[in-house]
Amino acid sequence: MILRCILRKKIILLVALVSIFSPFANGLEVIVNKDSSIESIGHDYLKAIFTGRVKMWNDGTPIKVVLFSKSSQIHRKFCKDVLNSHPRQVSRLWDVVVFSGSGEKPIVVDNSTEMIEKIKQINGSIGYFEGDIKVNKEDFNVIHIE
Repeated sequence: MILRCILRKKIILLVALVSIFSPFANGLEVIVNKDSSIESIGHDYLKAIFTGRVKMWNDGTPIKVVLFSKSSQIHRKFCKDVLNSHPRQVSRLWDVVVFSGSGEKPIVVDNSTEMIEKIKQINGSIGYFEGDIKVNKEDFNVIHIE
């Protein structure tokens, strides 16, 4: 009985620590188009996608990145907590991708409704939003970040 109680406390502590240090414990969710077969993605791969270094999904579908505008609080939070970068740095990385001709600029939206509509409409799209807003999650897939 005592061992079971100690084990339960250790498990609760471990879960709490993992959620505190997870970049996704802040309520942000990464989403993809419903037709995507992507269920999970590595954190480094995610960063490479959102900075324009990876341009195709493993199945050959072009990746269409959807970002909130630079002035958006959600975008600043995503850049800081997930990409470990400043929004200006992310913008500069995209400028290099676009001006070098190695990729297309990301689609920029102003609000969560617009984000979800773009993700629903565009095959191969990936974006993010704050998971605490009420949306129909049947319209897209939320992917797990490893």
